[in-house]
Amino acid sequence: MRCYERRGLIAEPQRSPGGHRAYPPGTVTLLTVIKAAQRLGFTLEEVAESIDPADVVTRRRIYEPAPKRKS
Repeated sequence: MRCYERRGLIAEPQRSPGGHRAYPPGTVTLLTVIKAAQRLGFTLEEVAESIDPADVVTRRRIYEPAPKRKS
């Protein structure tokens, strides 16, 4: 999972107070697609090329924690 995060294939997930990663359903779906492509013989580089970088940026923005508001 961290390998996919480092390569930019999936966004870094939010973490629970205990430090556990919490992946949203969209990321789980994307991982299913990535693994299917690998089973078909595609390399991670090829998979990364087929993913729109704008989508990766959007996914990162969606899953980043919102800044805390001052009370």
